[in-house]
Amino acid sequence: RMSLGIVIGTEHLAKFGATKEERYDNLLKQDSVLQKFAGESKRLTPVMEYTNYQLVSDRMFGENWALVGDTAGFIDPVFSSGLLIGMQGGMLLAEAVLKGTPKAFAHYQEKCSHHLKCWHEIADNFYSGKLFNSVVVGEQLCKDHTIFRMMMPYFQNHFGRVFTGAASDSNFSIGMLRWVINYSAKKNSGEGCRIR
Repeated sequence: RMSLGIVIGTEHLAKFGATKEERYDNLLKQDSVLQKFAGESKRLTPVMEYTNYQLVSDRMFGENWALVGDTAGFIDPVFSSGLLIGMQGGMLLAEAVLKGTPKAFAHYQEKCSHHLKCWHEIADNFYSGKLFNSVVVGEQLCKDHTIFRMMMPYFQNHFGRVFTGAASDSNFSIGMLRWVINYSAKKNSGEGCRIR
């Protein structure tokens, strides 16, 4: 037995069947790569379908249990944040377990929720085009204004730390990113930068 999930654009689904079960079964039969893995397999469970797989648990701990990493919250993997979130969450959970107090576990949940919220915002800025718009506006401002040209290395270095995870849960870093994105939106709508 194994679990197999498929990510596919909704515009392609109709050609595989009318129901989610038909689409899943037909996709497994028709795709040459999936056929190598699935072969003559038989589906044992109903098909689950998600249109937004970025989910965050409302509660991350209880009596004799705790969630960590992707079980606590899953973020679009566009920036490969999963391992970072899992490792940092694991360290925070270990600290909470060692302290063993309700306050320590509440702190763990608060920190993890904050970090997941930050990554949601980062991924949303990517797909909405706001991130790319800020790059376009920044390049133009650097051409036109010396002060922006002087500030650009600072922004590049700092935002590199946000997107690699080194500063992804920093209130200062996320605040600066918001400011740059909002400032850029005032200069240019960025509609052409949206990921489709």
